[in-house]
Formats: sequence, structure tokens, C-alpha cells
Amino acid sequence: MKKILLLAVVAVAATTTSCRKDLTCTCTYDQTDATTTNGVTTTQASSGKTTAAYTSIKKKNVNLYENCENRTEVYNYKGGSGNFAYTTVETTVYTCELK
Repeated sequence: MKKILLLAVVAVAATTTSCRKDLTCTCTYDQTDATTTNGVTTTQASSGKTTAAYTSIKKKNVNLYENCENRTEVYNYKGGSGNFAYTTVETTVYTCELK
């Protein structure tokens, strides 16, 4: 009986602690802004890197705190009027890795 109880305690302790880790999400991104005014399009590009560190967290719960997945985000902006009207399309591509 003592062996069964001891094994049960060890099993519960192992399952509750072994899944928690210190994890870091690293994302690199490439962003392109294309602005069109009077039929002329200008483009600006930028890139960078973001990181988020998590202490003692389950890997399945990281997405609750940070969007740590490969994705593409596209935003459209319009403004001005007449000869000053413009349209901007901002596209950002994220490549992320969780370690």
C-alpha cells in the first residue's frame, strides 16, 4: 500500500512540474508600406525582431500571452481628399520560433 501511495505522489508531482519551462518567443518581421497618391505608388520597407520571455509556463499556454506563430498582417488606410487622397497598404510578415 505504501508503494502505491508513493508512486501516486511521484506521478502527480512529475506531471504537474515537468511541463512548465522557461520559454522565449522570437519573431522576426518584414514590413512593407505601399502608398498610392494620384496613381503614383511609393514603397517603404523595414524589418526587425521582437522577443518575449516566459518563466515557468506550459508551452500550450504561450498563445494566451503572446501571438507566437507565423502570420501575415495586412492593414489598409485611406485618407485625404481630391488631389491629396491617398491609400496605404501595410503588410507585415512575422516568422516566429518558440524555444
